[in-house]
Amino acid sequence: MKNLNILLAIGILISTFSCRKEYDSPPVQNLPVGNILTIEELKAFRDSVGAAYTFTEDYSVYATATTDESSGNFYKEVYVQAGNHAIQLRLVNSGGLYEGDSIRIYLKGTTIDIYRGMFQLDGVDVDNNIIKQATGKHVAPALRTITTINPDADRGLLVTFEDVEFEQASMGATWSNSVTQSDVNHNILNCNLNSLIVRTSGYANFADDIIPSLNGSLTGIVGIYTTETNPALFTTLDLQIYVRDPESADFTNTRCTSSGIPPILEKNFNDGSVTSGGWTTQLVIGTLNWTVGEFGGQSYGNMSNYNGSTNEINESWLISPSIDLSGATTPALSFNNAYSYTGNALEVLISADYSGNGDPNLATWTSFTGGALWSSGFFEWVNSGPLNLSSFTQNGVYVAFKYIGSASDGSTWEIDDIKIEEL
Repeated sequence: MKNLNILLAIGILISTFSCRKEYDSPPVQNLPVGNILTIEELKAFRDSVGAAYTFTEDYSVYATATTDESSGNFYKEVYVQAGNHAIQLRLVNSGGLYEGDSIRIYLKGTTIDIYRGMFQLDGVDVDNNIIKQATGKHVAPALRTITTINPDADRGLLVTFEDVEFEQASMGATWSNSVTQSDVNHNILNCNLNSLIVRTSGYANFADDIIPSLNGSLTGIVGIYTTETNPALFTTLDLQIYVRDPESADFTNTRCTSSGIPPILEKNFNDGSVTSGGWTTQLVIGTLNWTVGEFGGQSYGNMSNYNGSTNEINESWLISPSIDLSGATTPALSFNNAYSYTGNALEVLISADYSGNGDPNLATWTSFTGGALWSSGFFEWVNSGPLNLSSFTQNGVYVAFKYIGSASDGSTWEIDDIKIEEL
């Protein structure tokens, strides 16, 4: 009986251990290395083929992530950098890569291309194309200035600008618009009034934070937006900075472009009137004129040559009252603008000999249209940036917005928050 009990006990132990689950170990990622390319060589390859190229061979690129998706300002995209070259990764799925990750990118199945001027590697699957080499390998930003930044060589790089500040028109505003979840552009200035766009997503978790009001340093990714893919044609573009988080702005110094003097001229249309404050409209051709529009609680000046059924030939001016700039040192004009539909661009003009009434074409006008930043369409609001009026420091100056429409087309233009202030 004793031997039988021992045998039963042994059988129970064997049964117990034989039923215990053996957990599988996680698979070890073992992607081929293949031929190794640098980011510089990868971009040069795209230029050489002249079109998008999907890799079917075993190639790899080593780089370090300079952004991630944690702040919401980047979504399903990460910028990576190696030395002085950077590229944007477009991810198949969100997540999995973090700023400071040192990685090997297995290129098979990904596509190298240029989109709106930015080199990007599309179709990157973090599970199938990325092998992390290390974490916490933070890239030091390169020091740049607004006037020396190179749109071709610096695109995608992590950079820092020193001694800059957001323009006066952005004071009290938020980084972006979380309500409409639309992107918003603000401008940073150096002390010589050179400007650069800072673009922030409406999905950023800091979209509702107030823009810093002081002077300091700003760190972010250099982005460009253009319809051109040939670097030789990168003369028509928006040069932009994308910040990683609010800590990217270290503004603790005294401003250098704001005098604290109240605006010399200000027009915001909040009273529902186009002509209040001495403003006038001059309808040179056509029957349609400037009105006040309203959307989402915002009032603005509005001009369209569409009469409800067709476009009309139209020329209409919105002109300021006479402005005395004789006591100003560095006056600057700024305004917000938005438009949609095909048609002529809105013009912004300055005159020192307009009579104050009648046909404005009889006066001499200087165009500042080319120096302003303009909406890219779809009623996206953009601030013009400061337009330096230092060459008009005299009495009797007029500012005008000139609208042209044809019988075949015509844009709808909206303007708001027109200001002339001492910088």
